[in-house]
Amino acid sequence: MNEKIQEILTVGDPMERWLADKTNPNTQRVYRMHMNLFLGYLKTTPTELMNIRKEQLEKEETASDMDKIVKQFFLDLLEGKVPPTYHKYLKKSAWAIAGAVCSFFKFQGHRYEIRLDVGDKQLKPRPTKIKYSFTREDLQKMLSIASPRDKALILIGCSAGWSAGDVLELSVAEIQSIVNQPMRLLEKQRIKTSSPMMLALTKETTNAIKLYLASDKQFLSGTKKEKVNGKEVETIVNPKGFLFPGYKDSPLDVSQVDVIIKTLARKAGIVSLKGRPIRFHGLRAYFTRVCKTNGMSEPAVKMLQGHELEMGGAYETLTPEQIWKEFERLEPYLTISPNVEVNGVQKTVEALQEELKQTMLTRAEEIGAIKDYQKLIEEYRNEIEQLKERLKKLETK
Repeated sequence: MNEKIQEILTVGDPMERWLADKTNPNTQRVYRMHMNLFLGYLKTTPTELMNIRKEQLEKEETASDMDKIVKQFFLDLLEGKVPPTYHKYLKKSAWAIAGAVCSFFKFQGHRYEIRLDVGDKQLKPRPTKIKYSFTREDLQKMLSIASPRDKALILIGCSAGWSAGDVLELSVAEIQSIVNQPMRLLEKQRIKTSSPMMLALTKETTNAIKLYLASDKQFLSGTKKEKVNGKEVETIVNPKGFLFPGYKDSPLDVSQVDVIIKTLARKAGIVSLKGRPIRFHGLRAYFTRVCKTNGMSEPAVKMLQGHELEMGGAYETLTPEQIWKEFERLEPYLTISPNVEVNGVQKTVEALQEELKQTMLTRAEEIGAIKDYQKLIEEYRNEIEQLKERLKKLETK
């Protein structure tokens, strides 16, 4: 982190501190635009807004006033009352704009958080199509024709279940810090909600990332020569160290990633039925489906993907070690390649899944036998108690 960003994070404008935490310039641009709409709506500045919030919290009876203000802002966006009122984008993106405002307050600290309760209104104002749901066979076809970069991108989507925006925030340094670790787990925060989440990588994904880093060095680091005002200047390639760099200092854009996935699907002969759009988000849905159908606990899935736990969720929070243990058990199911190396031996995913199934059945039988044994011990204990009672009666006579 450079000195300028470090300074912004510690002092200065609360909005700039919040935006500096979002390393993706595209995210910063959109969030700045959304927050400026809210500031213009209230005709205030970020510092004044935080002072208002502090005053509300000091008076407990008015602490929920900001919730009401943001809710009214959201409703006015839906009704086209927020300037510029002619812009259709505002109405269509009302929920995303209000979400950015909530993210701003959440970043300032837990006590400043607001709750946006809008009931049925939180449904998007326009009907949305269900995304195409990938199968393992689909992904195998796409990986067979993908470049090293695209393979790494797809496999991270499958093994992490993150949204495209969060994947594009990853840096080379972050990935290199975990690829050779026994527990390949990285803790981060979601861009959209600032909720904690974890990146877990399968061995297959780790190998794909290593191949990508080795093959595309010239695009990930180093220097290049380019002409600036007629002079040849040497500039740094990918100065911010993004894992998937895009134009200048930015990572790839989400729309570019969706085009990559859509193009690979078309080349692989994958046809979307009922007009369902093929997007990167389909990989997130694939991860969720595989995890839930193969026995991963609900808290583990939510903590990996960055979803907030429901009421009482603090008691369901798992440690990184517990999450990794669950993830490692499901690794054969999340592996896309037909063959996986286990302890130096190549095995098919189907064989590993069968082994896992047999192991689970054996354990279930062992647990059943232990329960029967416990029941038998309980019966013996009852008989002993009855014999003791009879012995006491005989002694009293």
